[in-house]
Amino acid sequence: MSIYKLVTLIVLIISCGVLIGGCASINHSSFRTQSYSVKPDTTKQSYFGQIHSDVMQDKAASLSAFRLLDDGVEALAARLLLIEKAEHSIDAQYYLIKDDLAGQAFAHALIKAADRGVKVRILLDDFLSAGLDDAIIAMNAHPNIELRIYNPFAYRNFRLMDLHNFSQLNRRMHNKALISDNQVTIIGGRNIASEYFGARKDLNFGDLDVLAFGPIVQQTSQMFDDYWNAWAAHTTSSFTNTAYANDKLKKIRANLDKILSHAEGSIYADAVQQDFNLLLAEGNEQIYWADYQFLSDSPDKTSTDKQRNQHSIAVKLSAATRD
Repeated sequence: MSIYKLVTLIVLIISCGVLIGGCASINHSSFRTQSYSVKPDTTKQSYFGQIHSDVMQDKAASLSAFRLLDDGVEALAARLLLIEKAEHSIDAQYYLIKDDLAGQAFAHALIKAADRGVKVRILLDDFLSAGLDDAIIAMNAHPNIELRIYNPFAYRNFRLMDLHNFSQLNRRMHNKALISDNQVTIIGGRNIASEYFGARKDLNFGDLDVLAFGPIVQQTSQMFDDYWNAWAAHTTSSFTNTAYANDKLKKIRANLDKILSHAEGSIYADAVQQDFNLLLAEGNEQIYWADYQFLSDSPDKTSTDKQRNQHSIAVKLSAATRD
């Protein structure tokens, strides 16, 4: 072997070592603090606690109150209201939060709530989060915001390197929920992206959500806690460089302020003008009381257990239809 080829080989070996070392795998056993939803008894005097009491007055304990969100503007308005009026806690669980107008409005509202002292927990699936690490780091830098990533890619900048573990990679968190003060929730089909709220001309999804009060809220919170404390939910320090996080938060604040101040004529402007809280407070005919069965995917489906498929929502739906 010529000296040129030998030197080239050594350089390639060193380069590969640097690349692999810079993409170290996630430590699944890294320490994570267990945390849980606020108790509804401690938030019953909150804005939504009072509405919950009014809406559920004289109703059977087995019932929950539902309001269908079939209009995109109303669906975004309802989410911004849940965040704006929260006094104690916000839990947000989504498969996708996109860096577009809807996602920016959502993130801006969460930061403002955290500024008021509201404790915010954000759980985001990692499958479509490429390019968002700076935003994730910045949001998590806020003292009242904790963000965890579900089933994260080990190799942040070279995600194709994770394909050797495709069966694990393919088990994603599709659950979607927003919970305010453990008194009210929005659950359903919408992720946080403009195409879910009728805000794009080239692509729009016909999704539905429901806003709900009653026992279903605590069940939704239990689902959130199960995922939040699961082995596959990782803190940002497990896989990101948190240096300069506070500087990144300042930049994101300034950028979001600028974007939303120039959002006239957009779905965001339409949403903030919606007097959605009156639709709740009036207890009008758009609110329905019903018995229900709460079904959701389990975080155990992400495990390597051979019985993991038993935790799938498809199995639960099949059993429910037979009952």
